[in-house]
Amino acid sequence: MKPSDFIGDKVQYDRDVQYFWGVKNNTEPFVIAELRGRVAIQNLFEKRGYVDVKKAAMFQDELGEWIAGAINEKLEREKITQPPIFKIECNHEFENGIHTRNTCKHCGESILGL
Repeated sequence: MKPSDFIGDKVQYDRDVQYFWGVKNNTEPFVIAELRGRVAIQNLFEKRGYVDVKKAAMFQDELGEWIAGAINEKLEREKITQPPIFKIECNHEFENGIHTRNTCKHCGESILGL
């Protein structure tokens, strides 16, 4: 199993709860991670004993969006480098190189593209 198998198609960052949600086709989003480090982030915005909480919260959300974007870029690159998936008439899927016959192992339908 690869991390992308767990994450799904993309990641969304939720500013309200600082969660990263994995989104897979036809399923409800699910929590894959949480952005932590509030104290470390707040310390970046401390001056003379006062923390600008609003700026710290805005930066935390900006960081969360940046991390989600980076993960999504990685997921997209992985999709480009994966072997092609052939559709067969019955809509079952198989990855190129796994099956060595010209019919679906599930129902016997002819495989398109071979």
